[in-house]
Amino acid sequence: MGGQWLQSILGSKYRIHYLKDVYYGSHIDSTMVALRPGLLLANPSRLNDDTLPEILKQWKVIYSPPMENTDRYDPDYLSKCIGSDWIDMNAFSINPNLVVVDRNQPTLIKTLEKEGLDVIPLKLRHSKLLGGGPHRVTLDVRRKGKLERYFD
Repeated sequence: MGGQWLQSILGSKYRIHYLKDVYYGSHIDSTMVALRPGLLLANPSRLNDDTLPEILKQWKVIYSPPMENTDRYDPDYLSKCIGSDWIDMNAFSINPNLVVVDRNQPTLIKTLEKEGLDVIPLKLRHSKLLGGGPHRVTLDVRRKGKLERYFD
């Protein structure tokens, strides 16, 4: 229903693509992250080659390593949290070569660096409590440039 509503608002200039057979209530930013045109970071516990939308199969897909340092929170803090461990996969691309990532994810940082990305490790103490990582705690950014199409 949400996708149909969004399509009705956006009109024919944009096309909505649906995720199917992905866990209920999926947060898109801890399920998949477009790092730059042609490169996608995907959550392996929610997506696989069969559930990835066809249009995204045109891009290189890297599956995130397991989240690390998830035991860094004390139990009282965790009892108040709304975010899953995968919230630390959430990243924010500043430009096609630079991404902000939770500093407590060294294997993810190395994975992204192997893809040629420069990484800014961010200390985000309350991401789990706030239910969001770097992408969700940033304001929308006004970017210069024109609308581009990244798919065939």
